[in-house]
Amino acid sequence: MFTFRFRIGSGLRRWWIGLTRFEFADHQARIRLRQRLPLAAGLLALIWHLVLPSEQAVLLVTAWLGLMLSSYLWARQMARRVSGSRRLLSSALQVGDELEEQVSLRNTSGLPVLAAEFIDRSDLPGHSVAGVRAVEGDGHADWKAAVVCTRRGLFTLGPWELHLSDPFGIFTVEQVYPQRSEVLVYPPLAPLPPALLPRGRTRGDQRPLRRMLGADTVAAASARAYLPGDPLRFIHWPTTARKGALYTRIFDPEAISAVWLIADLHSGASDSATMETMAVLLASLADQLLRGRLAVGLLALGLRPQVLPPRNGLTALGPLLRALAQIEADAPQPLEDTLLRAGEMISQRSLYLLITPDISPRWMPALQGLARRPGGQSGQVVLLDATPSDVKSAAPALADLLRRQGFPADVVRREDVRPISGAYGALRRWEYITLGTGRAVVRQRPRDVAGMPR
Repeated sequence: MFTFRFRIGSGLRRWWIGLTRFEFADHQARIRLRQRLPLAAGLLALIWHLVLPSEQAVLLVTAWLGLMLSSYLWARQMARRVSGSRRLLSSALQVGDELEEQVSLRNTSGLPVLAAEFIDRSDLPGHSVAGVRAVEGDGHADWKAAVVCTRRGLFTLGPWELHLSDPFGIFTVEQVYPQRSEVLVYPPLAPLPPALLPRGRTRGDQRPLRRMLGADTVAAASARAYLPGDPLRFIHWPTTARKGALYTRIFDPEAISAVWLIADLHSGASDSATMETMAVLLASLADQLLRGRLAVGLLALGLRPQVLPPRNGLTALGPLLRALAQIEADAPQPLEDTLLRAGEMISQRSLYLLITPDISPRWMPALQGLARRPGGQSGQVVLLDATPSDVKSAAPALADLLRRQGFPADVVRREDVRPISGAYGALRRWEYITLGTGRAVVRQRPRDVAGMPR
């Protein structure tokens, strides 16, 4: 008996799913009961007919059944014969570029679509294809949605939904389109003062950051007199034979040096404006260091950690910019924990460049611990000062304290970081010029999707 009931229940469930759910290649459709009042009214009419049979009750039940059936059939046509689509026509590469999409609504049934509501789940600021459209039977509607990107980030277009209804509003059709498209907007670049670049700087009074380091490489820069403890394989025999004394090769660190950019993403250390300035500063440093033939790595520990090992060459700029486009000031751990992690990852022959908006000295013991590790990592600190100009800042005093402790330090005020418009090429958006004849022609168009870097 139980097996028989189970089979009946399963059969009814499959029958109901077949009536209300539909699968397509690019979306799913589902019919839902939108209003319960007509259903309740029909049940009352049926009870009336069963208790007190009459012509009025029969007419009322018949009208109710006709209304429900016609509404369902209309909704079924909407679910099966109406569809939407969106296509990215142009994308953005940098802040200031224009992004453009084409949205389409197709109706292959003979019934008109009175109201098609687009619900967009995209997270690109200022951009949405949400709205309500109508289209006649066997017709279609196309329109475009465009936005000028105002901030860097990795954004998603989609998923989205299309909601339809019958004329009486009894049933609603929900079409879910799960497709997603990524839009990567690079952070802007800004000109940097030469003092920020780790070149020719010293770590306290002990050693230059760019001093010649012994390395197992063929890029020898010069030779010096042999010192006890120098590896024998580094002896430069031609110089030794010529001068009659042992000489050791020393090597150009340009061939082997790496710089780690360490970002302080502690959630309590900066506001949104300071975070955007930090992203611009980090991107600009990465660009300049890579152009200086240095390998650049990134350590940015937020809720979505961005850790990239050092790589050289301009081909390494793309992954760095992609990572910097996603950083946010959302790290639950303080800067001290980030420096502890940095000590585990940064080699002795690498430099670090710490960028932090935290102008309190509480993280200095962690920085000193980084220097006391075996070999002692070398680097410098950039204090990003967001203090208003009419308020005395504690950043210069902290920078002086860092220098006295042997750590090169610079202060960069937030308003001094001025992004360059169109740092990655001309901004791409719709621009028109009017000829002498009065005809308007396209001067520039948005960046075509086919030409975007992947």
